[in-house]
Amino acid sequence: MIVQGENPVGEHAEDEYLVERFTLDKKDIKKLVDVIQASYLTNDPEQGGTISFTEQTFNIFFGSPSIPKNLFIRAVHKPTGEIVGFVGGNPRPIYVNGKTYKTGVPGTLAVHPNHRRKNLALRMSFEMLKAGKELGFDGGFGIFEPEAHGIDTSVAMLREVEMHSREAIRIKKFIIRVFDVKKMSDVVKTKWYEKLALRLFQGVPRMNNPRVRKYKPSDTDRMFELLDDHRTHNQVSFTREKEDFAWFLNQSGVNCVVHEDTDGKPDGFIIAWEFIIAGFEKHHPFGWLDMVHTYRLKTSDAVDLCNYLAQTSKERGWIGLQSPYIPYFDPAPLKKARFIFYPKELIVRFYSFIDNIPLPDKIEKFYFDWR
Repeated sequence: MIVQGENPVGEHAEDEYLVERFTLDKKDIKKLVDVIQASYLTNDPEQGGTISFTEQTFNIFFGSPSIPKNLFIRAVHKPTGEIVGFVGGNPRPIYVNGKTYKTGVPGTLAVHPNHRRKNLALRMSFEMLKAGKELGFDGGFGIFEPEAHGIDTSVAMLREVEMHSREAIRIKKFIIRVFDVKKMSDVVKTKWYEKLALRLFQGVPRMNNPRVRKYKPSDTDRMFELLDDHRTHNQVSFTREKEDFAWFLNQSGVNCVVHEDTDGKPDGFIIAWEFIIAGFEKHHPFGWLDMVHTYRLKTSDAVDLCNYLAQTSKERGWIGLQSPYIPYFDPAPLKKARFIFYPKELIVRFYSFIDNIPLPDKIEKFYFDWR
């Protein structure tokens, strides 16, 4: 079933593109992945270090059975019938001051390089906002690099759909842990002194803590209970449905390690998922640090958990781990486990259809993850 948008931004009778909301079908996934892949690999090709999007990556983002299949937007080139643009929606309710609000995060906005400068990114974003309003969402979040033009161009969309907007939080640092500097240098342009610094931290110590282990499916219920800690420790927190969380933990590209209490039940965990990092016609598997729960652990146990994540990730063949540093967990254990923090900014903006969502004026602790 196709649900077409009404009067998308900039569309006229002679327009050669159709921007529409559609219901995701498995047969469309390869076409969508091809568009995302082409878009991502042409971003900053002189520097490398881009995500080589695969069907596994797409599944991590959008394959959960709890994600509605009608929250997707595509751009179609009318003369050829080819899909040339895509953005997917991922519902992510937020918890603030004891109440949960229905929000979402758009993901993997992509326009094929042969069809750029046609206003398609703006038009697809507009359609996504309209879809969110029609489906009863209270608002959503957008993630931008400080220099991105998307922040400015979003003003036009906000007027059209009568939304409120504000900066929620500004991420100041990224985290990286590299296990193979040589392979990293294959796909990311790296200065000699950066290679030297990374080599000093690339070794992975063996972890001998008997209470740190790999995730087991029987851990899921207890781990889901632990997610409530994100609400009590942070001013704003994304929430998850249990079905979605269980599905995610058991995907083949996910690496989860846990610390258990004296009864053998998890009291802390860290999760990462696999993506492919590419550049200069080469590619290697990498890990995205996605969820950290160390609130209940002693620092030494949290360090062991971080080291075991590194150990098991290297055993999977990943050449490293990375993530923006989102300020909801203590960074000290990661630093002690040879994760490097380096300056790089991202802006998280909040958009709402209603004006009474009580986000704090200054958010210092905000739990969210990336899929």
